Amino acid sequence: MSSNPATKVLINVVLMLGLVQLSQRLGIGEKEELVPLVRLAFTLTAAITTITMLLIKSRIKSRADGTPLRFTPLAPPGVRPVTATVYHYDLMQHEAMFKQHMMSMGLMGAVHAWGGFVQPLFLQVFLPWKLLWEHNLFQIYIRGKEATGELARPWPMPSMFGTGSPDPAAEKPEQPAKEKDADADASGEGAEAEEESKKEQ
Repeated sequence: MSSNPATKVLINVVLMLGLVQLSQRLGIGEKEELVPLVRLAFTLTAAITTITMLLIKSRIKSRADGTPLRFTPLAPPGVRPVTATVYHYDLMQHEAMFKQHMMSMGLMGAVHAWGGFVQPLFLQVFLPWKLLWEHNLFQIYIRGKEATGELARPWPMPSMFGTGSPDPAAEKPEQPAKEKDADADASGEGAEAEEESKKEQ
């Protein structure tokens, strides 16, 4: 799984083009006998990926990581960074992932049911697996990876191009209150010392 945004975009484009070419070679949409097989594959993909996401949610709740975390909520736009726990952050990320998954599967199912298009259904047999595999929650709660390095929270905020942008809260972490008080005391002591030296002169 490449960490380079440009590489990820290129991989997505190549994958889409490859799947389109494969569907054309197999005659998806032209051979009626393949339609039931595509429907079955689509249904199995939707069921298995949905069950996997529900398993991830169950593990998030069972772990209930109470470590404080400062992050920027996904919505509404322009909201300031907040401080919560890893548990709440992961639940928010899971909700966004699950919502996107259900909308995508539902849309493709509707396109097939109302328009009779088979190729989008065929593409949706493969794409959910890639999106699920690449998601940080899958890497942490299913593959058992540590949340360090590229998996360290907060994660890049999603964008329409799929590359993501760094969370502002991660770039500019809030200074702890103790450090702020210490800096204020130090600056106050420095000012007092400067005034005393001026009086002595």
